[in-house]
Amino acid sequence: MNVPLSGGTSPVTIPGFTIPGSPLNLTANGGLGPINIPINITSAPGFGNSTTTPSSGFFNSGDGSASGFGNVGPGISGLWNQVPNALQGGVSGIYNVGQLASGVANLGNTVSGFNNTSTVGHLTAAFNSGVNNIGQMLLGFFSPGAGP
Repeated sequence: MNVPLSGGTSPVTIPGFTIPGSPLNLTANGGLGPINIPINITSAPGFGNSTTTPSSGFFNSGDGSASGFGNVGPGISGLWNQVPNALQGGVSGIYNVGQLASGVANLGNTVSGFNNTSTVGHLTAAFNSGVNNIGQMLLGFFSPGAGP
């Protein structure tokens, strides 16, 4: 059987079109199970101290028995005080250097007040008190030399 078929198609035109954007809503949840991070803080007074005997406070160093912050030496309290050469302490206040000193920014032995300086060294008592005295046995304000 022979069936002759023939045919054709006319041209096809596809009109232009636009696909509109669609909103993208994304919600994500997640989690990571419990994580244990062990922190071991020893039961000792203070934090960050490197003293030979127990000290309270923070970041003190030296022979110990210090309290406060950043003190160096034995028997000190306050902030950033120092007792040189393993002398006995007894220093309190801020920025004092020496022995038996109290106040702010004093230098020497047996000195108290504000910014007083001993001229007789750390082993001899200067007995200075007041403000900005430089010498020994001085009391008052801005006095140089030696008192009575």
